[in-house]
Amino acid sequence: MRPADFRLVAKDDARVDEITMAALNASRVGEVTHVLHAVVSKVVLTTGMREVVDAVLAKAGWRTRGQS
Repeated sequence: MRPADFRLVAKDDARVDEITMAALNASRVGEVTHVLHAVVSKVVLTTGMREVVDAVLAKAGWRTRGQS
């Protein structure tokens, strides 16, 4: 993904910061995906933000919303 693929929505800014800080605090990629999965299971994201997070989780092998 390129930076241009990310279009932030103002109300998502705090959530993006929270997700980013959690990712930075994780020491391995596996931990980052666990953190992302935990965050999205408890936080309602706008459609655009949710699509970005779902794409990251799918690449890491997690089943995301809409997958069977």
